[in-house]
Amino acid sequence: MTAPLALDGCAVLVVEDNYFVAVDTQRALISAGAVVFGPAASEQDAMRMLHTMSPTFAVVDVNLGQGPSFHIAEALADRGVPFIFVTGYSDLDAPDRFKDIVRIEKPAPMEHIVAELQRMKQEIQTRPA
Repeated sequence: MTAPLALDGCAVLVVEDNYFVAVDTQRALISAGAVVFGPAASEQDAMRMLHTMSPTFAVVDVNLGQGPSFHIAEALADRGVPFIFVTGYSDLDAPDRFKDIVRIEKPAPMEHIVAELQRMKQEIQTRPA
């Protein structure tokens, strides 16, 4: 019997408009055992996916080519889906609602993304019922 991978049992929505970053993120998450939804390269694609899929977590770039937008973060928060920001903005001015959301700055080492989602998974698993 093999040990479970870090993200076994998790479905992760990837929202990223840079093809290479999106594919690298997708590969890293799959290697860690996750099922990946997306990548969604636009806000519209991400919102469509959220209407039909139920991710465990999400990895969100706040700039999908039109400047910072927090519509996807709002939708995820409203659905209770934990997420992280992966962004090129070192000084991201997020709404107060998202000030405590983990931000990983690009270029993001994939192991940091996987480790943060694993930490979130463990946190959820150890919460009292």
